[in-house]
Amino acid sequence: MTEPKPPIARLLSGQDQLSQVEKEQILAQVLVHTQAEAPSPGRRFGFWVGLLAAASAALGGLFLSTLPPDPSERVARGGGPSFSVSCAEGLPCGPGGRLRWFVRSTPELSHFAAFAQRPDGTILWYFPQSEAGESLDLGAHAGAETGELDVAIELGQEHAPGTYKLIGMFSPNPRTRGALRSAYLSPREPGVGLVVVESELVLR
Repeated sequence: MTEPKPPIARLLSGQDQLSQVEKEQILAQVLVHTQAEAPSPGRRFGFWVGLLAAASAALGGLFLSTLPPDPSERVARGGGPSFSVSCAEGLPCGPGGRLRWFVRSTPELSHFAAFAQRPDGTILWYFPQSEAGESLDLGAHAGAETGELDVAIELGQEHAPGTYKLIGMFSPNPRTRGALRSAYLSPREPGVGLVVVESELVLR
């Protein structure tokens, strides 16, 4: 029997989004798990915050999530390679605007690729910019001091308002979208050499 794929992995492979039944099953699992490990009275506040966050993730953002106050910029979470994005000044942070990228990595992870998942589940590729293209060489495209890429993304009508999940992928060599899909869908495969960093962006 084929194992179910994570939501984004299924979308990258061309499959539909989570069904309502799947969402309810995930929420049920979250509730059972948290009830089995109920916290002490002194930790109830953190318990309920964690429960709401888990439920929000399980239901695809049905509950309100907490985001940084500035909707034009989202900084990647976690240590190691990182990236941030911001909307160009003087332009809308949405259709008609331009998305600037700031990327930091290590000499070993010299190439960068990125895509976004729209609120409706649609995948939008940024780098590579075509199926035949390859991930960006950071040594050639990222500024030495700021890390800003010399390639900005023009935001077209496909960038409807909403909260986008950004996925940045760092690798030791250039890769096509096809190779990146394979590596992303098999993250535990030995020798893949892919580091994935997540961020968020709110467009208006």
